[in-house]
Amino acid sequence: MDNEMIKDYTLKISGANKSRLTVIIFDIALEYTDEALGEFEKDSPDKEKAVNAMRKAQSFVAELRGSLDLSYGISFELLRLYRYVNQTLAGCIAREDANGLRSVKTVLNNLRKAFDKVADEDHSEPVIEKAEKIYAGLTYGKDRMDQISVDPAEYSKRGFMA
Repeated sequence: MDNEMIKDYTLKISGANKSRLTVIIFDIALEYTDEALGEFEKDSPDKEKAVNAMRKAQSFVAELRGSLDLSYGISFELLRLYRYVNQTLAGCIAREDANGLRSVKTVLNNLRKAFDKVADEDHSEPVIEKAEKIYAGLTYGKDRMDQISVDPAEYSKRGFMA
């Protein structure tokens, strides 16, 4: 995952509620799974890079598993799926191959779709309080354009005050 994607995910996380945050974690795990698959599909794969991507995906699946509330029956079914994904990733890491990554991707995609529907109905407050509100815009430099963000509370304090 490159720095630009990390910035995008950071922006999404700063304004996400609990349900949307779960979807973002699925997105990141899927991104790392895709990264590993992409490496194995090359003519001369960088197995170390692929293994690192799978380990990162595994850490995000562990985060999903750790966030389960086991007082609900569905959590045990999710736990079984997360264990399957974790074991499959562990096998891929040990063998340094992609056998099973497509299965991992299918499970994560299906769960992500389900959680996305739940997140669409969740209108709770963002998890991070007092996060900077982002108003995107472009500034023009001599030979480039940059994206800026402005916190309206700070913006109102700028300029001449009589």
